[in-house]
Amino acid sequence: YILGYSDTDGYPTYYHAFLWDNNQMIDLGTLEGKQFSEAYAINDFGQIVGTSQETAFLWESGTIVNLNDLLIDGFGWTLYEATAINNSGQIVGYGDINGEEHGFLMTPIPEPSTITLLGLGGFMLRKRRCCN
Repeated sequence: YILGYSDTDGYPTYYHAFLWDNNQMIDLGTLEGKQFSEAYAINDFGQIVGTSQETAFLWESGTIVNLNDLLIDGFGWTLYEATAINNSGQIVGYGDINGEEHGFLMTPIPEPSTITLLGLGGFMLRKRRCCN
């Protein structure tokens, strides 16, 4: 797989996140109300993360989702950019909490009867600290 972003056809020119798979370029689109997007990482299940004009997203099976909408009560976070996703569905990136920019780790909360990476389950966030 190849991920990234590319100019769209027409005028004005925007750029959209894309996935290159089987000699085909797939436009991942943008979040509602946004004109631009960039894809950064993909896991073995085809889940892709990135940003759409400073809003972190997850793309899966043709659907792009604002990661902020998956937070349980938000916990005061605004997620700007998702930079990586692993095969457990954990997502890292950066965002804002209480007016300060920090890294985040989103971990899916499985439902009691099934392990659901996304959709019906919520997410927990942990503020990541980094050395200066």
